[in-house]
Amino acid sequence: MKTQLKTALMKKMLTAKKKKEPFHEKLSELYTLPENAPDHYNNSYYFSGHSVSGESLFLRLGLRNDHFCEVWCAYKNGDTFYANPKTLYETGEALPLTVSCLETSKRWKVTYQGPMQDQHQPDRCVQAKLSCIFTAGAPIFDFSYHMNPTTLARAMANEKWSKSFFAELKENSQTHYEQPGDMTGTLMLGEREIPIALHTVRDHSFGKRDWDYMNKHYWLMALMENGDMLNVSMVSYPAMHQLDAGNVVINGKAISLVQVIPHGDLIQEGKGPDHLHMTCVLENGRKLNLYAKKEGEIVYPLGNGYVLREGLGTFSVDGRKARGIMEFGFHHDWTRW
Repeated sequence: MKTQLKTALMKKMLTAKKKKEPFHEKLSELYTLPENAPDHYNNSYYFSGHSVSGESLFLRLGLRNDHFCEVWCAYKNGDTFYANPKTLYETGEALPLTVSCLETSKRWKVTYQGPMQDQHQPDRCVQAKLSCIFTAGAPIFDFSYHMNPTTLARAMANEKWSKSFFAELKENSQTHYEQPGDMTGTLMLGEREIPIALHTVRDHSFGKRDWDYMNKHYWLMALMENGDMLNVSMVSYPAMHQLDAGNVVINGKAISLVQVIPHGDLIQEGKGPDHLHMTCVLENGRKLNLYAKKEGEIVYPLGNGYVLREGLGTFSVDGRKARGIMEFGFHHDWTRW
């Protein structure tokens, strides 16, 4: 009963906060990291394109205020699997990856020019050149403003409330939004020219992100043949031990998830499962059965003790074929899982 009352109270507070603090789309799209940003602040851009035929391309530019930048670029299609070998750059170094806004909430340009390493033969590298345009296919979905408040309210209600609890939540808050669309362009992989035409989700987040602060997280993103998308995020923090969120985009309309029910062990000794099954409950009451199979992954060490495993795989969403990301992150201290 106490938890139910706390959940109801938090839903009212979160709804009131949304009215008081609306999402500023243009300001968020054009955000730049201040020179005097507090510790562990970041400004991160992520693009992830997939085809049910087996093709995947993802890129990430993580601008940080601790003298480093994170760069990811990976392409997979069948046995072809390449990724950039250097993922951490010092401030001032020339970055191989660029991201630029052409029209807020509608069009972005991404380019990469640098080496790509064969993930099957690590001693083999080729020069790559990528130029793509992302065009939005649906409105932006901000996880603080557009998400159904039930999941966050429930997660907060399950914790012991105190001044330090609310202060810790505020200190670690960030803006995080996503948008589905299409990415088109060309990838030169050595002497091979590859046309890119993929359904894509872009992600933009900024604010405090201390990788070592998280206990663990899961992020699953499945793109279907017509561009519909399912997104599931499950995060554990010291202050909030279980926060599940996500949404589906069907025919351009976003519907929030209000519950995620995993079936089986998702930790697998810190490596994440090669196969998984979960049930996702939507705010309209519909339940989706999600199955996933991992084909390959790239491991990214982040912070001092956090490891992120960026997996690529195939999905079934209520019987519909999909392809996308199976991302699992864990702190090296297994007692925090």
